Amino acid sequence: MEQKSFISQLADTTSRFNRKPFIMFPAIAFALTPLLMIIAASINKDILIHPNKVYYFIAIVAVIPLAIIDTILVLTNKACNIAVDRKDRSFILSLIRNNLTAVLFLICCIGIIASSFWNQNWSVNLTGDIYRSESILTVISYFAVFYLMCTFIAEEVDKQKIAFITSIVSAVVSVHTIIVQIFDTGLPAYQALDPYCSSVFFHFNHYGYYLAVHIMISAGLCIHSKSKIIRIISGAVMCLDTIVLNLNDTFGAWFGVFFAWILLFIIDYVCKRSRKQTVVVFSLFLLATAASCLITPNLINSIRQFFTDDVHGVVIDENISTGSSRWQMWKVAIQCIREKPIFGWGNEGIDDIIFETIGQSRPHNEYLQYAAFYGIPTGICYLAGCICVFLRALKERSSLSGIRIVCLVAAFAYLVSAFFGNTMFYTTPFLFILLGLSWKDSNKTSKT
Repeated sequence: MEQKSFISQLADTTSRFNRKPFIMFPAIAFALTPLLMIIAASINKDILIHPNKVYYFIAIVAVIPLAIIDTILVLTNKACNIAVDRKDRSFILSLIRNNLTAVLFLICCIGIIASSFWNQNWSVNLTGDIYRSESILTVISYFAVFYLMCTFIAEEVDKQKIAFITSIVSAVVSVHTIIVQIFDTGLPAYQALDPYCSSVFFHFNHYGYYLAVHIMISAGLCIHSKSKIIRIISGAVMCLDTIVLNLNDTFGAWFGVFFAWILLFIIDYVCKRSRKQTVVVFSLFLLATAASCLITPNLINSIRQFFTDDVHGVVIDENISTGSSRWQMWKVAIQCIREKPIFGWGNEGIDDIIFETIGQSRPHNEYLQYAAFYGIPTGICYLAGCICVFLRALKERSSLSGIRIVCLVAAFAYLVSAFFGNTMFYTTPFLFILLGLSWKDSNKTSKT
């Protein structure tokens, strides 16, 4: 009897990990992190006074390391199977062509590591700053764990499970937010200083971007799910999250939702789909928005401020408070990028420069952030990788599944919001999960 090679034995040993529960684990586990925060806060209300400590433990100490280990085991098996079954060069080249975004994101990971060695700020590289705790390992996990693992999920039913689970979690978070805002007179200290809804997140903006993504997930499920029960529940969740977003008052998140709806209508037109259900759900969204404006005029005030103050401030380039000082932060970030265009300033490397100018630590624009931290090549690869997901979907427009459209528009909501926000370890993985789920349908082999 011929003895198996070491690689064959390793493939057999790790085969148990190349199954749906392990492949889906990173996405589902991360989707549950806000729920775990609510459970923790229910046990001890004081947790919300300093949520970063508990959320850090749940996400960075527990969920992300487990997801990394899980990914290593799954990839080990897949690599062994490739080595055993497909050793020819043409297959490897085909694998690269069919996973262009993964290749670009791999280059991003290399760029992040290269920037870290170039700048040698290892204390921040390995731990992140005190507030965000976003180390380079955490950032790399966005690309190499959450995106990559979700590209292995091809079946519509599995994608819908993930989308529906995270939608339901967002509804629970919204209900918790409303209860705290209405019935809890003894608000935690950090919320008492902040009149907006932050929920279990560190800042109301972070929660706003979370809501933007989940409004579009729920809207998409309400339109495209084949299950009547899921459509009804998703419609209710969309309305609930929309009302809470107005209470939250993150205008950048509204931008994300607005442009995601435009993309959804464009997809319906390009793919020659019936727009009746989309129009109905969009009308429901508008009703929820109008109802929320009766509760609080936050959205109306933000629109008025945007056109009267923010746009004017950008035109005359004198109003330092434009967009919560974002215009000034962007200008400082661009100057930093010009000074170190190749490897950037390293993880959190420009915080002192921006703080001295504006009193903030990041540029509040994720695209500028990647370029400033890790260099222009890494920033370009990140943006190109995201664009490739949408280009591939465009090429396969005639056969796009409903759940893939859901993930595309939700990811787009995040990408638009990213013009005004920062990466955070509890929100950014949702983008990469959605991009991964958007990469392909079952049995698709497009080379885009």
